[in-house]
Amino acid sequence: MNRDFAINGALFSTNNGYTFEVIAHWISSYFRRDPFLRLPPSAEAAVDLAEEHNTWLRRRYPGMFGWVNESYSGDFAFWNGPQAVDTLLEDMGLKSMRSGGNWFTWPFRVIDSKEIQFLTEERETRRKQCTAKNG
Repeated sequence: MNRDFAINGALFSTNNGYTFEVIAHWISSYFRRDPFLRLPPSAEAAVDLAEEHNTWLRRRYPGMFGWVNESYSGDFAFWNGPQAVDTLLEDMGLKSMRSGGNWFTWPFRVIDSKEIQFLTEERETRRKQCTAKNG
């Protein structure tokens, strides 16, 4: 809860460049104490949420991490990578579903990195808007 520690690269995805870039923006927003729409209210709640998600992952992909050291990844989003990225964008209060796809079409669509080329500016605008409301 001190916002002094974060890890990028803990999410396996079929589009690591796109995913890691959005995660890097999420981490930057986190460190800058930007307003988030949802963050666990405590470390204990974060652990509970992580355990719940990991339980789901083990059921969804049984034995999948048998070929890799489990400490290497925190999430596995091969077929739902765009949804995982959308969750991060929504956390930051930014537009999601940028590709125009959905859960059915994403496996067949090209997700272009140009969709996120202005994330820095979007985050700055949101930060200013939230500061103006609260200040």
